[in-house]
Amino acid sequence: MENQKKRWVYTPHKISVWRSIGYGINDMNGASWGTLVGSYLMFFLTTYGKLSAASVGLLFLIGKFLNAIMSMLAGSISDRLYSTKIGRRFGRRHLLLLVGALLTIIFFPLLFTVVPGSFWWYLVAFVMVETANVIIGTAYETLATEMTPNADDRVKMSSIRLFISAFATFSVSALPATLLAVLGQGAKAYTISGIVFGIVFAISTLITYRSTWEHSPEEVEEFESSNRSTDDSKENSFMSSIRDYWEMLRNKSARYMVSIYFLTYFAKDCFSTAFLYYVVFVLGFSQTLGQGIASLSFIGMIVVPVAAYMLIKTKNPKLNWSTSFSIIFVVMAGFFVLSLQHSSLVRVIQL
Repeated sequence: MENQKKRWVYTPHKISVWRSIGYGINDMNGASWGTLVGSYLMFFLTTYGKLSAASVGLLFLIGKFLNAIMSMLAGSISDRLYSTKIGRRFGRRHLLLLVGALLTIIFFPLLFTVVPGSFWWYLVAFVMVETANVIIGTAYETLATEMTPNADDRVKMSSIRLFISAFATFSVSALPATLLAVLGQGAKAYTISGIVFGIVFAISTLITYRSTWEHSPEEVEEFESSNRSTDDSKENSFMSSIRDYWEMLRNKSARYMVSIYFLTYFAKDCFSTAFLYYVVFVLGFSQTLGQGIASLSFIGMIVVPVAAYMLIKTKNPKLNWSTSFSIIFVVMAGFFVLSLQHSSLVRVIQL
């Protein structure tokens, strides 16, 4: 047991800027995947994969349903890995990062391989990439809390993470836009992007794997034993985890947080999925221009430090939420007006 304490995966370090970058770079994977699914995966599958929109919708539905089940399983498995030999060696959180990186580099490029009409090919690839993201995300979301109890350090880490996330969102649209401009309208640009992103995402997760640490098995055992001493009747099982989720949702504040999280990301995914179709089929612009417009999300990188400063100074996340939601309503109204003026816009672009 003494040797376990000497492993780097259990050894804390000062939360420096570089350490925060190492922690945050995994969001090259997480943020990019969500943006990519929304921005052009459906467009690729319907246009070049020759699947119907209904088939792609079913594919996404199956993938997300399995994602929800895997999320609960991954958390339960990760929490118990400390009691296994392999979990002690690699870390109960870090082992999941390794497995997720491996699945990403194998299956991500397959998702953007052109196999016309092959629903099962794309379903398996999509489910496996979703699985990779679930197990990576499950481990990743716990790391900041396990790395430091200091709130300011966690804000610093989260701010840098969000900055990287904004850059990743920009990259997901910028690379295909560049390749479309160079190679012309076609599947090749998306396939090359899939290969590049698969490699980059896996490497990003591996950097986070090596830059972070977690609670040692001894600390986990101490925490678990203290919990058992206060509630000896509580079983340590998957069904127990389900009951824990239910108990959590009985808390009013928890329900608010979960609702905000769900509705925000649901709306973001709907917008991202529809945006390229909106630009190409409603406004009448090219795929290249559509991807170029989407890449302007890099402007969000400028907002991140401002939002982080506001949060640190005011200690009031409600101000950030209210501001962002107000801007969203204004922007959506602007897109509606643009849809009414699309003919004029096309003529202006052509000039």
